[in-house]
Amino acid sequence: EARAYRPPPRHPRAFAATLAQKVFTNGKSDCELVAGLYADTLAGTLGNAEELRFGNCEWRDDDLEALAEVLPMAKGLERLYLRGNPGIGARGWQALAAAISAGAAPKLGQDNGGVFVTDPRSDAVAGLRAACEARGIRVES
Repeated sequence: EARAYRPPPRHPRAFAATLAQKVFTNGKSDCELVAGLYADTLAGTLGNAEELRFGNCEWRDDDLEALAEVLPMAKGLERLYLRGNPGIGARGWQALAAAISAGAAPKLGQDNGGVFVTDPRSDAVAGLRAACEARGIRVES
């Protein structure tokens, strides 16, 4: 698979904060409209996704933390692919583990799903393994 940075989905609050720094022809009303459209689109798209593939995206801890922030919106998610992101360290995996422990992605692991990482036995992924095990979610390569 090709490697190229692809950013994670951003939480609507983070998106709105970035958007607020931009200049719109119609001022604040356009900014609010665009932020609302983004939030609605993200909720619909992420909420209905059964599978998310973020393999080989050149992610680091901040990227996985951003994904963990929107993971509660992923109501239908069964499979999460994160292989090939060697820049993710313990901090990123712990953020994902915390989201899973808090009940994010309630269908994760169903229908032969799970979390797929490059090295599921690594020490950095230990917290994620524990969080997934507590919910009956498999962590595999």
